[in-house]
Amino acid sequence: MSETRQNFEFVGKNTGEEIDSAKKYLQDLESFAMEKTNGELEKTEQDITMIRLADQLVANFLKEINIPYEHMDPEHIHVLNEGGLKKIIPNLHNSSGTYSVMSRRITVEKDASHSKGLFIQKLIHELVHQASKTKFAIDDDNENDNGKISPYRNGYVASNKSGEGVYFRNLNEAVTEKIAVQIYIRNKDRIKNVLNLQDNQIGVTYMSQIDFLDDLIGKMAELRHEPRIDTWKRMERAYFTGEMMHLRDIEKVLGKGGLRKYAEENLGADITP
Repeated sequence: MSETRQNFEFVGKNTGEEIDSAKKYLQDLESFAMEKTNGELEKTEQDITMIRLADQLVANFLKEINIPYEHMDPEHIHVLNEGGLKKIIPNLHNSSGTYSVMSRRITVEKDASHSKGLFIQKLIHELVHQASKTKFAIDDDNENDNGKISPYRNGYVASNKSGEGVYFRNLNEAVTEKIAVQIYIRNKDRIKNVLNLQDNQIGVTYMSQIDFLDDLIGKMAELRHEPRIDTWKRMERAYFTGEMMHLRDIEKVLGKGGLRKYAEENLGADITP
């Protein structure tokens, strides 16, 4: 079995004993999550090739921008047939891939046609999720399904210490997919050659959220009198580092109370910047 995470970040003032206990809990959770799930498919040699390729492409991208990356072994990734996730997570809406921040578990579905191109795109998206800046909270006053530990930040998604409030989901998915599409396009020829694809057309998800994000980037660039690419690169890097000062620019673009509304209601294209 592959090794679990060694590096964790926690917010707030915690004792060394609390941190050690939380680390052990998260590592145990990750070890348990490597076990097979209900309805899981046996990974083929081709599946493993795609997983390793997607993992390397994400690692290469992060190396270019000097962001450390913890590689994901195939054991961390679980493959289901189309519709399999809905059976495991009944309240999941229109998703064919998930990443668990707590257990570092990735689950992806194969579509009915078993398209290699779509499958590796899903892998890249979920691997980008797991590479984003992650912090955990230990809250002695509130226990949840994971005891006293909860995700505090994962990319742009933010929660309170009790893990009850979850903010900026749509922004996070838009940034994740935008990065994933960049990685795929940049490596399109390599992917086509390695997987022997006849057609590696890109299937983009979260379109309304990405359209909103692109409008937002344009307005933020105007505000700063800078090229759009500079604004985007700052947002992209912040996803991996947790540097969120530019959220103030979003507030200026959306108007008073706009950032809070965007965060709480997880809005996308229904806000016009």
